[in-house]
Amino acid sequence: MSDTRRWPRLALALEVKVRLEHRDHAIDAKTLNISREGVFIAMDPPKPIGTRVRMSLAIASTSEKFVIEGVVVRCSPDSEGNVAPGETPGIAVFLTLTSPGYTRFCDELSTRRSEPVFSEEFDEQKTSPNLGPALESVRKPR
Repeated sequence: MSDTRRWPRLALALEVKVRLEHRDHAIDAKTLNISREGVFIAMDPPKPIGTRVRMSLAIASTSEKFVIEGVVVRCSPDSEGNVAPGETPGIAVFLTLTSPGYTRFCDELSTRRSEPVFSEEFDEQKTSPNLGPALESVRKPR
């Protein structure tokens, strides 16, 4: 299977509050990866394809918060209960609304991730919601 994504997927665990359509309360969850156009959120049981979601992401190291919206386009396990080997249960969300700050955050993280020093920091901290010095360096003017 070829990967036809327009934007890179970045492995990143962030605390996220997920509000599903027609629900009054938010669910606490974590992202496994993000991109400019989508996020994968660990969630068991997953919500069905077509479910609309509104998410609030918090970046611990910078105190930034982003609100994004989208629709579930894939879930694991699927409707027949199938899960790919090694796959985490959750939902893939195609984003339909993002803030400019979220787009900037993804672009900066993607750019910095490819730099040698940042790549080492990113690999060590990719499952941490606080990216520490690596993320702080993204925020510094060049």
